[in-house]
Amino acid sequence: MTVDKQQILDALKTVIDSESGQDILSLGYVTGLVIKNGHIGFSLELPDAEKASRSEPLRARAEQVVKAIPGVLSSTVVLTAERPQGSTPAAARPALPLRCRENRVQSPRLPWKGSRM
Repeated sequence: MTVDKQQILDALKTVIDSESGQDILSLGYVTGLVIKNGHIGFSLELPDAEKASRSEPLRARAEQVVKAIPGVLSSTVVLTAERPQGSTPAAARPALPLRCRENRVQSPRLPWKGSRM
């Protein structure tokens, strides 16, 4: 049995955010819906990190209602939040220090199979 986008959206309309009393589709939380061979994935993008920290039950419920649709083999829902203004994204944070050797950049040595420590 094939699953279509409308079936998923209809199911997600039944997931209600307890704080606002509205469904997660009307709130615009559902983003990046992917349907592939019965495997469903999407994000719940919440307005702030504080709300996201309280919304694990909402994520679990969304995953549960989608998984209950006939023909769905798996459902993966990722919870995300908008980054507050002025915060530094992970890519802009300083990385671990690197060592230079003969004009080549090398990462700190890690114990590899067969190496001596």
